[in-house]
Amino acid sequence: MTFSSDRSFFHVFMNGIQDQIFVMHVQKEQFIFHFMNQAVINERGFPLSDIGKTLEEVLTKEEVDRIKPYYIETLEKQVPISYEDEYYSIKGEKKYAEVVLTPVYIEESNGQYIVAAINDVTKEKQTEWQMKEVWQELNRSKKKYQSLFRHNSDAIISFDLDGHILNGNPATEHLTGYKPVELIGLTIHQLVDESTVEIVQNLFMHAFSGTTDDTSFTIIRKDNSLKDVSLKVTPLIVDSEVRGIYGIFRDITSVVQSQKKLEESEERFRIIAENAFDLITLLDNQGKIIYASPSYKKIIGFDYKEYVGKLFLHHIHPEDRGHMSEIVIESMQNSDNFSMQCRHYTKERDYIWLEANGTPVFDENKNLKHMVVLARDISMQKEYEEKLEFYALHDFMTGLPNRRLFKQKLNESLKNHNKNNYLLAVMMLDIDNFKSINDTFGHDIGDEVIIGFGQIIKEVIGEKDMVARLGGDEFTLMLTNCSTKQDVGKIAQAIKKKMQENNLVNDSNYSVTTSIGITFLKEREATRSAFKLMKEADLALYETKKHGKDGFCFYHVNLLEEEVSK
Repeated sequence: MTFSSDRSFFHVFMNGIQDQIFVMHVQKEQFIFHFMNQAVINERGFPLSDIGKTLEEVLTKEEVDRIKPYYIETLEKQVPISYEDEYYSIKGEKKYAEVVLTPVYIEESNGQYIVAAINDVTKEKQTEWQMKEVWQELNRSKKKYQSLFRHNSDAIISFDLDGHILNGNPATEHLTGYKPVELIGLTIHQLVDESTVEIVQNLFMHAFSGTTDDTSFTIIRKDNSLKDVSLKVTPLIVDSEVRGIYGIFRDITSVVQSQKKLEESEERFRIIAENAFDLITLLDNQGKIIYASPSYKKIIGFDYKEYVGKLFLHHIHPEDRGHMSEIVIESMQNSDNFSMQCRHYTKERDYIWLEANGTPVFDENKNLKHMVVLARDISMQKEYEEKLEFYALHDFMTGLPNRRLFKQKLNESLKNHNKNNYLLAVMMLDIDNFKSINDTFGHDIGDEVIIGFGQIIKEVIGEKDMVARLGGDEFTLMLTNCSTKQDVGKIAQAIKKKMQENNLVNDSNYSVTTSIGITFLKEREATRSAFKLMKEADLALYETKKHGKDGFCFYHVNLLEEEVSK
């Protein structure tokens, strides 16, 4: 049967398939569109007039160069070939696909054909990449926070959304007795007894909903010994969705033992407190400090005697006093333990972060005797968390915002553009002949050029506007402080001039230049999407490249028409 015979059945069958289907006719080493189903027309926007045209006539040169070798391989080997590809939909959205090419020879017509079946796997790819992206950011930035992770005295363990352990730092072995690799694939439930399972489940459910929470319990170590720990779970949020969880486990065995000894004997408590490294404080039922451990001198710098007789808010950061007051009073009234984080001033007038855990102690008549508060310096942990947040939104090499943060800020500016009616410009920039720089001077110099390029752009635009590194030698910037198109052009010219003034490779015979593409929204002009603006700037950048590089070009609608007509 040929592709033309039983045409009605063939078209009904092919158009009923949700995957995109192309049939390519092979003629004189050319691949000619012979058939495309309705899914292709709906998704890619290809007109039926493309039937009879070659790959080169329908697709861009970049697309042809990327996929044609697979067609040639399929033709030569006469076996199905599969590969991964990407394309832009009719809506301008970037899509990812799995493609299977199958050779078909029709004897009746003595014709060679290739059937291309294209399965859209965009959602699967995006989910996979978003999870990988966070870890890739952490891996690329490991020199920045290696000491915070590897040398942290607390055990840090990461979990997937099913509660399975993905990784752990070296302190994990000291706490659990298991090497980190031995924990991979286990769940936290396998480290606790049955009485603790519900507590842990509730803690993780809060994290899955996007809430940071903590609790304390006893874990069963590898040798079946027991250890008291506190656990703080924090959701790992990417694009407003929880993608995983990391937990910080702290050995509180000594703290729990201290609390038990306190219940048995205040004298024993004083002996422990005077040798403790944590801040230990006793409050009376009015919230006044009746005891402060000598460790105050070492950690805070003030003599512990200065605190006796003062309210528990003494030297607490003003912004934290209201919340801390509510927590402590509620704990006293409801006979509940509390845990909170707050900032405490030191003698040097700086402040440190403390994690305070309070326990009310009652007499035999259930009257409050005192509140025991154990506080630990968690400044290192806070710094670690802040670095995690920073490197999720910034480029590790240049320290500039990354693509995710740029798109976030651009979307915010687009909303403000609707309200305030100001000119908004987007530039796309790259370094001309960057591969040649790497090949000639080496990748270390290439990295220095990228860093220097980012600094030059930042110096030109100042602090009011934003520059971001997209990856490789690609940069983009957003301008919201220009009044006219001419102002935008002056900034592009200033960047060019600055590049000429700075010899980024320290070689007088080699000049590093840049190509720039520009698009903008005028005052009161209808808003376009962030994706569309960046696409327009990219097309303008490509136009600059076509005309010899080392310059800039403003986007105009003809560029888009040329792109669509390819």
